[in-house]
Amino acid sequence: MRSIGEPPPLTPKLFLSGREEACAKLKDVVSGTSVQLKLDTHFPDHVVDFISAYLADLDAETRADTAGRWLVVSDVEAWNAMASQKEKLILIADSSLDLDGGTGTKLIQRARRSGHAVIFGGPAGGIPDPASAPLRAPRTHQVREALEHAGYSEERARTLAQRSGGNLGSLLRCLQNLSLLPEWAEGTIASELAIAAVLGSWTEKSVADRAIAEGLSGNSYGEWIGRMREVALRPGTPLTQRDGNWKFAARYEGWYALGPKLFDEHLGRLQNAMTSVLTERDPQFELPSDERYASSIHGKVLAHSHLLRNGLAESLALLGSHPKALTSCTLGKAELTAVLAVRQILADADWERWASLNDLLPLLAEAAPGEFLDAVEKALISKPRPFDRVYAEEGGGIMGRTYMSGLLWALETLAWDPDHLSRVVICLGELAARDPGGSWLNRPANSLTTILLPWLPQTCAPVAKRAAAVSALLAELPDVGWLLILSLLPQSHSTSSGARRPAWRETIPDDWSKGVTHREYWEQTAVYSEMAIAAAKGDRKKLAELIGHIENLPPPAQEQLLSLLGSEATTMLPEADRLGLWTELVDLVTKHRKFSDAGWAMQPEQVDKIASVAD
Repeated sequence: MRSIGEPPPLTPKLFLSGREEACAKLKDVVSGTSVQLKLDTHFPDHVVDFISAYLADLDAETRADTAGRWLVVSDVEAWNAMASQKEKLILIADSSLDLDGGTGTKLIQRARRSGHAVIFGGPAGGIPDPASAPLRAPRTHQVREALEHAGYSEERARTLAQRSGGNLGSLLRCLQNLSLLPEWAEGTIASELAIAAVLGSWTEKSVADRAIAEGLSGNSYGEWIGRMREVALRPGTPLTQRDGNWKFAARYEGWYALGPKLFDEHLGRLQNAMTSVLTERDPQFELPSDERYASSIHGKVLAHSHLLRNGLAESLALLGSHPKALTSCTLGKAELTAVLAVRQILADADWERWASLNDLLPLLAEAAPGEFLDAVEKALISKPRPFDRVYAEEGGGIMGRTYMSGLLWALETLAWDPDHLSRVVICLGELAARDPGGSWLNRPANSLTTILLPWLPQTCAPVAKRAAAVSALLAELPDVGWLLILSLLPQSHSTSSGARRPAWRETIPDDWSKGVTHREYWEQTAVYSEMAIAAAKGDRKKLAELIGHIENLPPPAQEQLLSLLGSEATTMLPEADRLGLWTELVDLVTKHRKFSDAGWAMQPEQVDKIASVAD
């Protein structure tokens, strides 16, 4: 028995995020309007931490009024002793004291007859009880926000939240660099649980899913799943099941905790399973595009569930990104397995294969970046080009779908790595050159702009590498490169939702910060402005477009453009071309002289220079 302790080792906000209902019921206990609270949770050891965090979050006066009344009780003898006290207490059952059975009911009644309030944790289910509340794990975005609030950098908070999957115990171990081995990773069952960790997720309703589990475990599904059902009932286990859908929640921690249980033979089976599952053709493409939203009604569904496909794709990404976790495997075997699997999955892939893998392509890219880019480049020069047909399958309207977004997200993910930026930019340029347009905003040209946007670049590559990638695109695909440069010039208004970031590959440093310094921003705009002016030389159409940007260009670039417009290269253009440029200049001068008092207007001296060039 002990008094309620200090706040948990994370922060009160982390333990309270997403638990509004439990907080409301706990408030009733504090105010005395309720004398019993059961917290439905799969992690009973979180109960005391949750209550500690709640008390730490109270105002000082309320906390002082209730101090000393909260007692954590860990055995029956201590419980009976406290239940006989005359002072009204709030008794909290520790995870070692189970109050969810028959004996527990008697202990609760004994405490309540003496006027004490009771709080305990237990699994959900049974007869609905108004005096219970779910103590759910917070969602990933809530963990991320709480970590940022606690002072972690944005990228570090994102990485920790994604790795823990909302499991606060796993989060604490991640903060401790996995120095503590969780209880579920020990014992003879750990080897069987490692198979579940590799599967990631699956459904018992799918015969094909069960066959894959049998192949990986080497046992019949009934024998293997029987042991998994026992594990799923244990407190704190990351393995959960609902309606026959299984999920291993703490993928990152499980990968490192159970990785030593995997050997070369498992990797061979895993490679075969991944290739078999992820090369399956989606039968929805047998239907007209306007009927695919109802593919399940028509029976045109994949044999393997989306749960299993996503789980194996995540394992493939973990193989390539965190091979050092598999300490029992031959050195280099994990990375080689990832490379060979991606190569087999994308080998000579037609449009249906690319479209079927749409949602999983970012994970395949993380698994083996070089192999993935090889496959994309090969597809871009093959005949027929599969991506042309993928574009053609894009549908509009409410039920319309696009099958190109996954490829764009995959390339955005790889663009964070400076070593892959140039190849990614060229691939996106090739895709943009063949883009017929459509109603979806996911377009290759938009991805290019998002990655290289000067005020919010979505790459870790230095400015010199970004400029080199744009220069290479201009040389290979001038039209696409020109449109990209225009989108990178300073704008009066610009927005960006950012690019997809790696889920498993450690590409972005933890200390990476969003945005850029003023110096870096103007360095980029100066480089892109010079590229634009050089590309526009002698081209009336491009010069006219640049005139529309002159008011936002940095002063040196403005002078350089005006010098080009007044040079012999421009004045020797045909009269019709010069007339168009003169019109653009006059319109610009007229606008800025008419609204000279506006904050966006250029200085009169600069307007006079433009007028002089126009004359």
